[in-house]
Amino acid sequence: MLGAAPLWFAVPGERDSLPLAMVGVMLAVVGSEFAIVFHNALLPSLAPPDRIGRLSAMGWAVGALGGLLGLVGMLAFFLANPQTGRTMVGLRPLLSLDPGAHEAARLVGPLTAAWFLVFVAPMFIAMPDDPASRGSIGASVGDGLRAFRQTLGDFPRRRDLATFLIANMVYMDGLGVIVAFGGIYATALFGWGALQLTALGIALVSVGGIAAMALGRLTDRFGAKRMIMACVIGLLVATLGILGTTRDSILFGFSVPAPAADGALFGSIGEKTVFAFALLVGACGGPLFAASRAHLALVAPPGRAAQYFGYFALSGRLTAFVGPTLVSLVTAAAGSQRLGIGVTVPLLALGLAMVATLE
Repeated sequence: MLGAAPLWFAVPGERDSLPLAMVGVMLAVVGSEFAIVFHNALLPSLAPPDRIGRLSAMGWAVGALGGLLGLVGMLAFFLANPQTGRTMVGLRPLLSLDPGAHEAARLVGPLTAAWFLVFVAPMFIAMPDDPASRGSIGASVGDGLRAFRQTLGDFPRRRDLATFLIANMVYMDGLGVIVAFGGIYATALFGWGALQLTALGIALVSVGGIAAMALGRLTDRFGAKRMIMACVIGLLVATLGILGTTRDSILFGFSVPAPAADGALFGSIGEKTVFAFALLVGACGGPLFAASRAHLALVAPPGRAAQYFGYFALSGRLTAFVGPTLVSLVTAAAGSQRLGIGVTVPLLALGLAMVATLE
């Protein structure tokens, strides 16, 4: 739901509203990215080192739960089928909204803003300020620029940190590809529609949150590095499993019956196989992010967590275009969507190899 709020101002069919909507989207994205950096930087001050893994995992799981509740709430109480006038659960919408103007979909914006306000207020009210943050804005900006130059100069001496940030960039690119294009591949393969993709999305978020919560303690027990490696290996298995499935075969060659034209939801063996491996993506993706964040919280120099989490956010976004670009190039060159999505495998393998070199 992040970034959706400004679309409330965009009226379908009225071009004059689009510039305002796009400015709003940009502000929402920038605000979200900055908030995430400072949110992550609080982690080292909120838990002792032997509990950072589970706290990071709990934070990711609660965030996933919040997103899931928001999605289900919209589908159950506000978004109605234009033909029946009923929501997904058969209720009349709580508000009388014009489906022709897409008012129900645009309501996501104000509801998201209210959601943020309600759930961030306790932190602003109850959490004490850091005394060091009470200086003037000008002095803080100057201190920040000096610290930025110092951090850049530190990277040659902190090879493990630099290697981890690059590895995070690479394996997150791989995760982004399989999340973004896995559903497209399944749609082309099995003709999945909105119902299947919505069910898959809800399942992925649910499994990701549960897995993050369950595996947080293992991060503290065995170390964030090992958890990252285990999650990336799991993603490699899941990616190969998805790519190894066609309409009438699984695991790169085992023949199975093709889906029936009027089959049940995820009724064929191929569909069940893709769904199962997609759940593995969710089960590894949530813990991977939580463990990556915990690792950086543990190795960042004391008092400089915000700086390094800024680079952490940058490393996760800087090359986000690389994965989709590689998919497009390989798909066009090979004439195969399957081979295009296969670029996920070398990205994940390279990230895994880099993490393996960390101390």
